[in-house]
Amino acid sequence: MKQLFYLVITSIIFLSSCTESTKKFKDGTEYKIISDGKGQKIVNGNFIEVEILKKYKDSVLYDSREMMPQFGLYDTAQFPPLFKEIFKKIRVGDSVFTKNLVDSIYKTGNMPPFAKKGEYETTTYKFVNVFTTKEQTDSAYNKWLPIAKVRSAKKMTEQIQKDLKTNEPQLKADDKILSDYIAAHKLTAVKAPWGTFVALTNPGTGENLNDSSIAVVNYTGKTLVDSVFDSNTDPKFGHKQPINVDLAQIGSVILGWTDGLKQMKKGSKGMLLIPSSLAYGKNGQGDKIKPNENLIFDVEVVDVLTPAQYQAQQMEQQKKMMETQQKMQQQQNQQQPPAQQK
Repeated sequence: MKQLFYLVITSIIFLSSCTESTKKFKDGTEYKIISDGKGQKIVNGNFIEVEILKKYKDSVLYDSREMMPQFGLYDTAQFPPLFKEIFKKIRVGDSVFTKNLVDSIYKTGNMPPFAKKGEYETTTYKFVNVFTTKEQTDSAYNKWLPIAKVRSAKKMTEQIQKDLKTNEPQLKADDKILSDYIAAHKLTAVKAPWGTFVALTNPGTGENLNDSSIAVVNYTGKTLVDSVFDSNTDPKFGHKQPINVDLAQIGSVILGWTDGLKQMKKGSKGMLLIPSSLAYGKNGQGDKIKPNENLIFDVEVVDVLTPAQYQAQQMEQQKKMMETQQKMQQQQNQQQPPAQQK
């Protein structure tokens, strides 16, 4: 079961552009509650679905609607004093606006560079749903996950396009190096959208991998001078098992993998030739990968899972882990003298 992403309500309060009928808390925080009094009353022990919008002046700092709502346990005993006051009579459909000086929010330090003393931040909380059980909440949360993945991937892709344009000079230099390598080794390769070259020795079967695919991959990574720096097929690297790559989770692997794997299918085998900007960039990685170094990965897509299959696999692994832990605990208890057993 996927762990419920609980909303953590903190004492950091943010600005609201609404000031009519505003109340003031003893610490100076201003707040306003908008309610028609018709929604279901939220009580301790319920689980809540909340949309949150944080702003500094006119700039949006965070908007949960861009990804998915937040879900959490409604327990006023755990709230800081302000939230005990303003959330004590909340109903489904209500909105809460809060306003506070950045001086107070960041009084312990670490004020963001864009913030200035005397200015305000805001948060708008919109209570969109309430659940009475964790199972109901898990179900609602899991329905939002695929939507959030698509939105996150779209946002990340837009950012990657901007980064690629910024790194265009390095990409051009890398492209020349990789093209020369391909020609010298007489490889047949296609170029993926972001700049990774893919040279297949086995095309595989079925459709190309996409954002909904979880690729099960064997790999060996090396530099252009054949210096191997990692592998999950060579036991000397200590992790001899296939790796699961969720292509919806951009950033979980280097961008060259995301770019190149989408040119492959189940059973595909071949080589990813990755420009440095889609690998470890100007910083490199440890002693084995130099700054701005192009990389090669020999890869094999041994299987392709759907999100549902992957989730079922994860649940089965968790179940087996729990069973193993229980057996170990039972064995430890059996080995203890009777006087020490509880």
